[in-house]
Amino acid sequence: MAAGKYRDWVIAQRAQQVPDGAGGVVSQWVTLVEFWAYVEPIGGREAMRANQLVADMDTRITTRWTTDIAAITAKDRIIHGAVIYNIVRPPADLKSRHREVEITCNSGANDG
Repeated sequence: MAAGKYRDWVIAQRAQQVPDGAGGVVSQWVTLVEFWAYVEPIGGREAMRANQLVADMDTRITTRWTTDIAAITAKDRIIHGAVIYNIVRPPADLKSRHREVEITCNSGANDG
């Protein structure tokens, strides 16, 4: 687990209901944890949806295991630069040793 392979800064966020200042609530993305990771595209595809060409990309994000990262769920999202990733599979503890986790994500056909 060389430190140099985690060269991408990513942010995990969760949608939460927050006060809107007028007595109501709105859904807003709130940062859960920020961390260094290895972001690796693993495949993509194009499809026609509603008469429009839509492309998306599957991505694998690998990082060190922490309790904060292990708490990420499929309802959360990850941001890397300007790209928003929907989480397809929450953190999988590689080799069940609490050292490294892998998160499978998808981007392109979403707005987060």
